[in-house]
Amino acid sequence: RQFLNRTVSRIFEINEHEHRLTSYTGNYDVYSAAKVAERKQWEQDYEHQQEELAELRKYVRVTGKAQHVQRASNDKDGYHRYGYSFQSKQNAVASHIRSAQTQLAGIEADLIPQPPKLLSISTHFSTEPAQANAVMLTIAHLTKNRGERCLFNDLNLTVSADSRILLIGPNGAGKTTLLKLILGLEKPTDGAVQVSAEARIGYLPQEPIFLDVHKTVIETYRYGHEGYDEDFIAQLLNYGLFRQEDITKQVGQLSVGQQRKLEIACLMAANPNLLLLDEPTNYISLDVLEAFESAIRAFPGPVIVTSHDRWFIQRFKGEVWEIAAGQLVRSS
Repeated sequence: RQFLNRTVSRIFEINEHEHRLTSYTGNYDVYSAAKVAERKQWEQDYEHQQEELAELRKYVRVTGKAQHVQRASNDKDGYHRYGYSFQSKQNAVASHIRSAQTQLAGIEADLIPQPPKLLSISTHFSTEPAQANAVMLTIAHLTKNRGERCLFNDLNLTVSADSRILLIGPNGAGKTTLLKLILGLEKPTDGAVQVSAEARIGYLPQEPIFLDVHKTVIETYRYGHEGYDEDFIAQLLNYGLFRQEDITKQVGQLSVGQQRKLEIACLMAANPNLLLLDEPTNYISLDVLEAFESAIRAFPGPVIVTSHDRWFIQRFKGEVWEIAAGQLVRSS
């Protein structure tokens, strides 16, 4: 995004749902502002149409019922009390009802889709933060060798309930390895990682990883959770990450970007209270990315994240620790 701001004067976007090409004149900031305005207009247009539909449906229902009651009453009396004037009025009302029905059918044939809820992880996690000052994670004298090469030596770090830690460093410095050591996916050469029993870790790897690519989107999302498919489908659709027709697709049929969205959805469903995020901005489309970054910043628990994304780093608002020359040093 920083690169786009400095280099481009026009942006073309292919809408992932409608597959429609839209052109925006300007850099990324201009594009982003235009997308916000589009979303606001979409919401207003949808609300206006829903109000119009409600009014027309009510008019057809209430007026039609009243006309039916009037006609039944006059038929019961066996004559038209008001003669020609009554019949004219009835004809006029029927004409208005037909006109409203025609207008209603026209609108229903071209409905504005309801804007999906914007991605909001802190809301959907429903995560209760850990007790204040609680120690969620302790790294003590941690050393990791890769063959004859020492990735890092004697690392020490304490992660509390309100810690916000950004790990930076050159490629190959050991950032991903450190996260895997915390998760227990790798064993240290020396030292120890102690995770609090209270911690529920949510992990987003650098590359999308799914053990069974033959499972469908909904099967993957609801794995390990009890409940009805309808409820899980509703949750997934509310994130605005997938459409109804995507729900039954196999994971292997998804693009890398769609697989990343599924990982984010699974992360939300797990309700973690500690996030480990390895290059979380990888493979995410810009519309989802903005919301996801906001959600990370608003997450109520501790976050440890690695990133090379300058835009993300400048807005993270946490401690910055650098792994360099085998040491973990706080930069700010």
